[in-house]
Parts: sequence; structure tokens; C-alpha cells
Amino acid sequence: MSAAPQPEFAVIPGHARRRWKLWAWSGGAVVLAGLWLWAGQANWGTAATHPIALGKAQSGPFQVLVRVDGQVAAAREALLKAPRHVPSLQIVYLAPAGSKVKQGQVVVRFDPTGAEAQLRSQLAALHQAQAAVRQAQAQQEITSHQDAMTLATAREAVAQDKLQVKQEAILSAIQGAEARVALGLTEQQYKVDQASARLDAARGAAQIASLQRKLDKAQYEYNLTARQLSKMTVRAPVSGRVAYRMNMSQGWMNATPFKIGDQVWPGAVIGSIPESRSLGLEGQMNEDDRGQVRVGDAVKARIPALPDRQFNGRLTRISLLTETTYTGNWPPQRKFHAFAQLASRNPRLRSGMNGVMDIVVRRLAHCVHVPAQAVFIYQGKSVVYVPHSGKYQAVPVTILARNPDAVAVSGLASGTMVALARPPAAAIAGGGR
Repeated sequence: MSAAPQPEFAVIPGHARRRWKLWAWSGGAVVLAGLWLWAGQANWGTAATHPIALGKAQSGPFQVLVRVDGQVAAAREALLKAPRHVPSLQIVYLAPAGSKVKQGQVVVRFDPTGAEAQLRSQLAALHQAQAAVRQAQAQQEITSHQDAMTLATAREAVAQDKLQVKQEAILSAIQGAEARVALGLTEQQYKVDQASARLDAARGAAQIASLQRKLDKAQYEYNLTARQLSKMTVRAPVSGRVAYRMNMSQGWMNATPFKIGDQVWPGAVIGSIPESRSLGLEGQMNEDDRGQVRVGDAVKARIPALPDRQFNGRLTRISLLTETTYTGNWPPQRKFHAFAQLASRNPRLRSGMNGVMDIVVRRLAHCVHVPAQAVFIYQGKSVVYVPHSGKYQAVPVTILARNPDAVAVSGLASGTMVALARPPAAAIAGGGR
């Protein structure tokens, strides 16, 4: 009995099996790519061959804004100043920046070594001047006594000579003449002694006055240095949080906040303690925006450090003249300084934080507006690109107003999808730009 025939199976070599798996994976990739393209067409609308991000035209109220970059600052603040007329000021202590201090608390302390040495030197000069004045006064008193004795002796001699003259009747003619001559000489000597006494008194008074002026100067310098030494420790004039200024001694490009070890020039403003109730936003406005805004305009402020809060306020101050700003570009720009007072407060708000304020110039009650990046210039006209039949149709629009984020237009229906980037020339209906 013969064996039943067995079915035949093709034996596929190993490399052939690997090739078959590769073809299977390639076919799967093609299918996935097709699904992706189909999904892309569904997501991007009719212009699937040239997918571009789309935005939607919306209708409603529109605000015309002027955007100004700035930082949080206080309208009122207590300044922390270095003492004047004190050489070699070096910071040896600073309260931590942003820390809360109480009135009278030490905020800044300077190295007192130089002022203390100067005070010791001035104290020695003061003692020397005081000793010189006392010595001159004592000498003047001695000279005055000596002159008084000399004058008394001279007066006595004059009196005796006058007595001799009165005895002329009982004296010989020669003795009488001699007595009169002696009296004349004695009177002349008395006058000389009087003049000498007055000269000594005037000389002594002048010398004492000169030494007294030196003493007064030494006393003033000593008192001044003592007062300045007391100011080497700067205390908080009010309670609040400390904010330090930029040290511009190395140029504005290398400016950093004051720190321990910095040398400070006399009278320099080291920092300040802002009044928390007066915190607002200050910034610098371009010249072309200045004509659109005015004091009292509403302001919407955003602080990047506090992204969960929006602050409202009013524009309270605009500088009358432009200020030159150095931001690394050349030539330097000239801008107007503006300040907005914030109506709401937040305990996390700190002076020096970066911020942005949008000044509301005017409002449109109702209009259609699109994202600012959706408006382009096409054939000399303002247009938006609307997806249509696989391409983008350039739809002319009239710009009514604009702000940094959106543009109010006419000639476009609300709800229309618009391209947020310029389509390639091949994707524009009409084939050009």
C-alpha cells in the first residue's frame, strides 16, 4: 500500500522572508500616510495641499491700544542715599533686596574706617587749636598785666616830676628848668607806654581772633565728620520693601544693582523703599504713539511674573519732553516717559518687575476683527487670505483700527477662517502676490 501524497509547501529562504516583511511594513506606512493626509485635509479645510494655520474673524467690541513695555515702580518712595563729603565709601552691609524692613531698621552700612581715621586726625587738630587759643589768651593776660604795671610806673613818675616843678619857687632857676625838662620826658614816656599797651592789646586780640577762627574751623570739620560718621549707617526712613538702584559707575552696559563691596560716590542714591499704595507701571513710549494717548486713559497691565492676574489702572503722568534711551542700538532712541497708577493691589507685586501696559486709546462698539498676523498687502491693498477650493482667495479688507494683537476690518463676514501666514504664490487663487 503506497503512502498518501503529502501537500507540498514552498520553503521560503530566510532573506526572502525578511524582504516580504519589509514590503509589508512599507505598505502599512503608505496606508498610514494616506490616513494622515486625509486627516490633515479634514483639519486644515479646503486648502489641504498647502496647510497653513487658520484664525477666525470675530465680531464684537474692539479696543484700540497703544502697548508700552515697562516695569513696576512707585509714584512715591523714600530714597536711601550715601552721605555727602565722605571719601572712600564702600558698602559692607546691605539688607536683602526685596526684604521687608521696619522704620529705623539698618538697611545700608558703609565701611567707617576712613571716616574714623579722619575723625581722629581732626580731633587732634581741634585739641591743638584749643591749646593755641588758651596759650594766646594767657599770654595776652600776662602782657596786659605787664603793660598795666608799666603805665602805673609811668604815671607815678609823671606825678613826681609835677611835684618837683611845683617846688620851682623854692628851687634855683637851674633846678626848676631841669624839673620841667624831666616832666616833659616823663609825660612823653607815659604816652609811649600807653601806645605800647594799646598795640599789645590789639596784637593779642588779633592773634586770639585768628586762632579762634582756626579753632572754629577745626570744630566744624570735626562735627561734620562726626555727623557723617553717624550717617555711615543708613536706616529705613519708612517701613516697606527695599529696592536697590543700578550702579552706573562702570557704564550703563555693565550696570548691576548695588551690592556689598561696591565703591559709592558721595550723595549717590543706593536704593529706595517704595510706598506700596503708590505702585504702578512706568514705561517709555514711542514718539509716534504720544499723539494718540492722554492723561486719564484707561490702562490694562500685565505682569509676566504674575500671569494669573490682570491689573487695571489709569495713565496719570506723561513727560513733557522726550528722554534719550540707550538700549544697545545706535543711534539712541528718544521716547516719552509714561506712568500708570494701578487701581488694584497685590501683595506679590514688587517694584522692578517687568510689565506691559496697554493704553486704551478708543473703543469701537461693534466691528469684525481678525488676528494682526492675518492682514497682508497684496497688489497694493490690504487683504486676508481665505481658504477656498484647495487654494487661498485674497479678500480685500478696509482697516478700521488696529492694536498689537488684532485688526478691525470691514469687508469680511464674521466667522470667516483666515490664514495666519502668507500662503505660497502657487496656493493663491490667481497665481500671484
